[in-house]
Amino acid sequence: KYLVREGVLKHSSKHSLYFRLLKLIDDRKIYKYVRFETNEAIKDCFTNLSQSHADIIQRIKICGLWLGRITFGDNKPLIYKDINIKTLVIESNATDTNVNFIFFFCRNSCLRYNL
Repeated sequence: KYLVREGVLKHSSKHSLYFRLLKLIDDRKIYKYVRFETNEAIKDCFTNLSQSHADIIQRIKICGLWLGRITFGDNKPLIYKDINIKTLVIESNATDTNVNFIFFFCRNSCLRYNL
């Protein structure tokens, strides 16, 4: 939890370091937990849309970059049951907090992904 909440979200310039650390540890349980905490952080961003718009946009970008790096960037799929992007889009539109938040999986995080 600390890695995602304190490391990834606050120090986006160190994503490659955190990713290499995950690869060195090479433990499926830890990887799954980091992915779970990343998804929880993304959900928290969308439930706290009352905060300043710029702050939320920045946190969503950071979460999206990280999630893209640990999924598509590592040739792993995004699991639909973990995070339902379609529902997030619909909910944000329904609550009139329609933020341009499809910053997920930016080009830099997905360069090595093979479709």
